[in-house]
Amino acid sequence: MVRLPSAYEVDRFVLACRRSLRPIVLFVLYTGATASEAVYLDWSQVDLDRATVCLSIRSSSPGRNVPLNSRVLELLKSRPHRSGMVFLRPDGGEYSRRRESGGQLKSAFRGACYRAGVLGITPRTLRDIWASRHWAAHRDLETLMELGGWKSERMALRYVESFSLAPTGAEGAHSHAP
Repeated sequence: MVRLPSAYEVDRFVLACRRSLRPIVLFVLYTGATASEAVYLDWSQVDLDRATVCLSIRSSSPGRNVPLNSRVLELLKSRPHRSGMVFLRPDGGEYSRRRESGGQLKSAFRGACYRAGVLGITPRTLRDIWASRHWAAHRDLETLMELGGWKSERMALRYVESFSLAPTGAEGAHSHAP
């Protein structure tokens, strides 16, 4: 069984994030987006009126529509701009397109972990938390696969089997939270 951070550890981590990182962290935690989907998210993929986001980093794939909970919706509405990339680097520029976007966040995540006194929280960890909480709340493998973008049951089942007993916290990090 893989150990996920407790809700308390995640809260401490979020509070320890710098101002430019915190919105990305909350977005990934509450949508199940990958690091690449978050840092390359364009406003054209966001529908604030319908409270959905179309997650896809490849122009060749149709993407997947993921509902936004109230916390993420408010976070997006509070962004100071509505064109181009949703999330910007600390210097205000856009993240450069790379093969592995997680590397662009690696040192920021390490710094937040250090300040929070927790170990090993990565963008992948946040996606794992989202998947485990979604499963705990809904027990619906088909929806988990659809929202998480997994094409095979095998990929989604690793969350069900590995994380089904993970701590969930009060609000839960699944897309359907109020």
